[in-house]
Amino acid sequence: MGLFRAGFVVNFLSHAVIRGFTSAAAILILLSQSHHLFGITSSGGNSAMSVLRGVAQGIGDVHPATLGIGLASMIILVIFKRKMPNFPAPIVVVTASILVAYFFGLDQSGVKIVGYVPKGLPSLSIPEWSLGSLEVLFPAASTILFVGFMESISIAEWVAAREKYKIDSNQELVALGLANVTASFFSAYPVTGGFSRTAINYKQELKQELHPS
Repeated sequence: MGLFRAGFVVNFLSHAVIRGFTSAAAILILLSQSHHLFGITSSGGNSAMSVLRGVAQGIGDVHPATLGIGLASMIILVIFKRKMPNFPAPIVVVTASILVAYFFGLDQSGVKIVGYVPKGLPSLSIPEWSLGSLEVLFPAASTILFVGFMESISIAEWVAAREKYKIDSNQELVALGLANVTASFFSAYPVTGGFSRTAINYKQELKQELHPS
């Protein structure tokens, strides 16, 4: 799509649509983490109502230790953000959580942890090219393509609107295409511009501009 300069499809996305998409994505990201915060198993789907229904059904099985860690982490992050905005509070919270879970054996008490992490990097592999795999993957790949592009262009437009510059939608498509082609040789997830990481990086850049020291 980038080579054929198909970025014109972004012209059909109004500012209201992009704002609605980014706001909805933020809400879904928040809701999708709620069952992790409460330490329950959610049987809901991907929609907001499904997630809320799943959390409501499992609210009686809230895990106190998991909830306590989650609330304490959020409180610490808020305090550091207000008092010491340049301090790397997320790194401290993650490190402290690891140490607490390790020394107090919280995984033995029902707190879910990451567990074993494989060593090294994914090895280079050649994706399978066949008509059968194309027929199976094309519908899902097309969906991922448009959703990924929508997500990337939305967050890019969001930042561009605040920084008063314009983005090249065709260049965005080329970048996403090259990133995904490269990722396919290492069995990576589909690549796109993430809402949460972009927002965090953008805020960090603003902090550095406001407090260069």
